[in-house]
Amino acid sequence: MERLRSDRLRACGRLIQKMVRGWLARQRYIKLQRTARLVQTFGRGMMARRLVNSVMFNVVLCTLEVV
Repeated sequence: MERLRSDRLRACGRLIQKMVRGWLARQRYIKLQRTARLVQTFGRGMMARRLVNSVMFNVVLCTLEVV
């Protein structure tokens, strides 16, 4: 009787551990995704600003050459 109880408690403990580990892994993965998205957003913004600056520079050069 006591052995069944201890086996049942051990199984419940494993189940709880499994659930918590899975939850923690999901939370870490979500945080990693958010971080990657943030880095990509800043990178795209920086590339867009560089593109606009180079286009504006070329426009200024073209207008100076025409004059």
